[in-house]
Amino acid sequence: MRPQELDQQSNVNISRWVELNSQECRDMDDSYHFTQKCVKIGFEDGWMIVDAMGRLWGKGKAGEYFPFHFTYGNQNIGYRISAKAAN
Repeated sequence: MRPQELDQQSNVNISRWVELNSQECRDMDDSYHFTQKCVKIGFEDGWMIVDAMGRLWGKGKAGEYFPFHFTYGNQNIGYRISAKAAN
């Protein structure tokens, strides 16, 4: 799916996207090590995808996707990875 299609079908509003492997993400995500394990399992099991912008999405019911994210304060923060890492 194209990034715009993913955004349109999602009911989760993401305030911004942060690089998964950044210090900023480590500082903000209270469950950072668990998140890393989930991402690894998601790719291995085939329920995690990366869109053309490097944003991480999980496959939900009925073929819908949800942005892989966490809550920081009152914001939903999405994870993204660099294009090099996605390939």
